[in-house]
Amino acid sequence: MPALPPVVGDPIYELWRLRYADGQPMVFVITYLPRVLFPDFEQEDFKDSSLYYLLETRYDKKVDWMSRTLEATLAGDYEAGLLGIHKGDPIQFFESVGYLKDNTPIEYSHARYRGKGSRFHFKLSR
Repeated sequence: MPALPPVVGDPIYELWRLRYADGQPMVFVITYLPRVLFPDFEQEDFKDSSLYYLLETRYDKKVDWMSRTLEATLAGDYEAGLLGIHKGDPIQFFESVGYLKDNTPIEYSHARYRGKGSRFHFKLSR
């Protein structure tokens, strides 16, 4: 029997990741996932696998589309320490919600990217 879609108040997983490019910390991401859709998720190892690959192959949940907001902001003490930058340096803050094809939300995340060395390309359609 398929899992029911998540509802407000359901237990969640909170996944913290620090991702690197060319040996440099580039982005600090906190992702929230509904436990009802991902049983035993706490047992997963992300050393050799991406989050989306795991969601798709192990749990048969493919993010079909996302709502994403980008904001330019400044690094606080914590982000600066993780990203190897100074407090007050510019960072890009993304707030995202990932949805299945049927519009069920399955992922909510906050990502803080280093300002220097980050570049983003957006394709917009109507």
